[in-house]
Amino acid sequence: MGFLRCLLLLTASAVMAALAGCGSSGGNSQTKQPPPPTNIFAYLHRSGLPSDYTRYEIMVMRSDGTSTTVAPTAQYDSAVLAPDGQTVLFSYYNPPNYQIATINVDGTGQKVLGNGLYPKYTPDGSKIVYQSGQWLGVMNADGSNATVTSVGEYCFPSTNGSIVAGWMANGATQGLATVNMDGSNPQFIYPTAYFVYPAFSTDGSTVFFGTSSGFDENIYSIGSTGSNLLQLTNSPVNWDPIVTNNKIYFVGVPSSLQTWTVDSQQIFSINPDGSDLTQVTNDALYDGFQTANGLCLNP
Repeated sequence: MGFLRCLLLLTASAVMAALAGCGSSGGNSQTKQPPPPTNIFAYLHRSGLPSDYTRYEIMVMRSDGTSTTVAPTAQYDSAVLAPDGQTVLFSYYNPPNYQIATINVDGTGQKVLGNGLYPKYTPDGSKIVYQSGQWLGVMNADGSNATVTSVGEYCFPSTNGSIVAGWMANGATQGLATVNMDGSNPQFIYPTAYFVYPAFSTDGSTVFFGTSSGFDENIYSIGSTGSNLLQLTNSPVNWDPIVTNNKIYFVGVPSSLQTWTVDSQQIFSINPDGSDLTQVTNDALYDGFQTANGLCLNP
């Protein structure tokens, strides 16, 4: 009986020691802190200079709805969050060139990768597609091995890692097109004279894009081979979608506004089937993923 009682006491002591090692100190238990909010997208916020629509701040939106400034006012043209959520890829005007660079979300470590516009990562973050003059460019994520492919006038590229989508003009034909990463096999999948700003679905099978009927600009989805066209929004101004965590974020104007300006454009979200339309930002000045005066064709 003495041996059994000793064994029970030793077991109890071991349990208490384990509990102490799991967070109690000096008899006071410590509450486990929740993880920090996750960064969900990067965007441009107009700086507020009167009538100056060329200067913006780079911001990052977090999952708790708060935003932080990554980079101060400059002539940025686009911003996109890296797949790992820790780096912002952006383009900006540095006379006489448009350049592509990265910066950490804490504002440190800015690095210029090369010349170009509107860069986007492949889903695995290993490569970047971008607009180089009026051609399609591809580079490694560190800026190495940059190559430019001539496939006609090609603007605002986006990629699922296998193909690239963008607005392309080739002779008399223009519209939403796809092309292989090496520039081969260009295919028009939706003809339109208006610029499109494509983004791929999470699984890479669908392209979301903005285009105009001549009166209103709306967000559509279409299969990457040109099938199953679906209109997702129905109001005057909706463009430049991105996809994060199977949610579409895009730039639009609140439907309640009868008159609006560039600064009325804010960021909204919607599900891939067109449901759950939500206004995400509500600032007095423009919020978007690219500048409101986008460049295409010989920037």
